[in-house]
Amino acid sequence: MHTVGDSVEATNALLHGVPPGREFAVRLDLTDDLVRLAVRDSGDGRPEIQRPDDSSYSGRELFLVGEPAADFGIDHHVVGKTVWAAFKRPATP
Repeated sequence: MHTVGDSVEATNALLHGVPPGREFAVRLDLTDDLVRLAVRDSGDGRPEIQRPDDSSYSGRELFLVGEPAADFGIDHHVVGKTVWAAFKRPATP
């Protein structure tokens, strides 16, 4: 499953969170009622949800991921951080 969230979070990890020579990891967990997407990087940046004006070309990424999510957060680690979002799965018939 490919979501806007995985593209946005992975792109942000590459642009803002991964120092040269280091990598990032994407994890997708499924439960009966949730899809949880997590992107971990080794950068020391502190991501913040922004609400840029209409003329801005960037800065909306975390807002776009967090808004439709059932839950959203940022876990800080000794090295790096994990940005994650959980989305409700549709009910199965």
